[in-house]
Amino acid sequence: MELTGGTGSPGPDARSRAVSTSNATAAVATAPSASTVTVVPPPRRTLLDCIPEERVRRWAADCRRSHEHYTAKVRDLGGLFAALQRTTEELFMTGPDVDISALEGELERSQGKLAEQAAVIQCLDKDLDTVGRLVEDTVADMAAAGAAAAAAAAGGRGG
Repeated sequence: MELTGGTGSPGPDARSRAVSTSNATAAVATAPSASTVTVVPPPRRTLLDCIPEERVRRWAADCRRSHEHYTAKVRDLGGLFAALQRTTEELFMTGPDVDISALEGELERSQGKLAEQAAVIQCLDKDLDTVGRLVEDTVADMAAAGAAAAAAAAGGRGG
């Protein structure tokens, strides 16, 4: 007997089928020899007498509660999934907060300024080298002139 409806999970009519199966087992008579045997267990006159009826009813009740809990969880998760899907689709439908073409233009202007500043730095480096050489030449000339003046002054005193 299949209680899953072919899907692997109990179907909505599984409980009613369990009850009808229980009723059907109560209606099925056992073989006459089984009903005339007098043994310690009670005689089995119907198929329902062969199974622990109270335990089966407990199992059916447990199954019903579990199925209701599972159905509620599936419904809740289905709602959560739908909300997440809707939010995700809304995010993909919104445009960017930044104007991409304006940002591209700003980047191009910044690249131009960067190239201009690199050229200025290169020119200043060359000017610094030139000034450094001129300072060295002037210091050398002044040192030579100072040495010549000192030699002339020393020569004039000694003579």
